[in-house]
Amino acid sequence: MPDFPIDGVFAYRPASSLPQDGMLAPGWFAISHRHLAGKEDRRRAYGRWCRIRSESSTVFRTLRFSPTLSYSAADGEPSELCIDWGAWLKLSGFASDTEQPLAITIDRIAWMEWPWCVLDHPDPATRAAWMLGIVSLGLGLVSLLIAFV
Repeated sequence: MPDFPIDGVFAYRPASSLPQDGMLAPGWFAISHRHLAGKEDRRRAYGRWCRIRSESSTVFRTLRFSPTLSYSAADGEPSELCIDWGAWLKLSGFASDTEQPLAITIDRIAWMEWPWCVLDHPDPATRAAWMLGIVSLGLGLVSLLIAFV
């Protein structure tokens, strides 16, 4: 698997500023492709759910890469993180000054964190569909329990 976690200082860049598509799909975020060295590592990490953690909060989003986002390894300038505004507000602790870069850790999620990904998704229709799926799975398990008892 790719080298995780990815630690760094990131500055916010609006999703509408990406030249490839003009927008990120809800629930996705983008970083520079240079955060993961190997092409194979990037291909394995693309489209995977990640935990994005700051000092204030944690959000869950799906990873993609963009060659137009800046990357800063050691020169003191922050790298760019393209993410939805709601997630950036949550990561910054709903601070009044959202222009400040944040120290962020990006990591893979464990299988136990899948329900949190569902509850944290920015699209209400996706959240509702996932919650209905989880409820129906729970009811199915209850019916199996009742049938065997």
